[in-house]
Amino acid sequence: MALADSLLTLLRAPLKGIIKAWVDTRLIEPDPTDLGLDPSRPTLYVLPHPALSDDLLLEVLCQRHGLPSPKGKVHLPGLELAASMALPVRPRLWRRGRAFEAPFRQALEYLAAHADAEIQLVPVSVFWGRAPGKRFGFWRLTVGSSPAGCAGRCR
Repeated sequence: MALADSLLTLLRAPLKGIIKAWVDTRLIEPDPTDLGLDPSRPTLYVLPHPALSDDLLLEVLCQRHGLPSPKGKVHLPGLELAASMALPVRPRLWRRGRAFEAPFRQALEYLAAHADAEIQLVPVSVFWGRAPGKRFGFWRLTVGSSPAGCAGRCR
């Protein structure tokens, strides 16, 4: 496991560069400036499922918009949490015997013990694909738009 973590750490920067160059991002509500995040408070980003590509893209977007970093750890007195975490995945058939820990358990226990503490939770969803409403495909590329004079009436 330590070898895999070391390899991932080495590959993280080049993979982030590829994502930055390859992906054209479009942000959907809310605008990052409207989030009102306080950089002095601990910020935890919550992804719906674990995915390295989503994690790297989140890192790129946070840098671009001046938001707190989603990589590394958030340090609280007596507690260290990952700055970005994914919701637990339902165990697959061959992993039924393994128990998994809810990612927020430690944060919730900390908040229960320290009522004055403030942790900012930022839910994030990443959708990969083409822009909605645009049609792509081989036939559309070869034919192009409708023939002249049809004005959308031809079939």
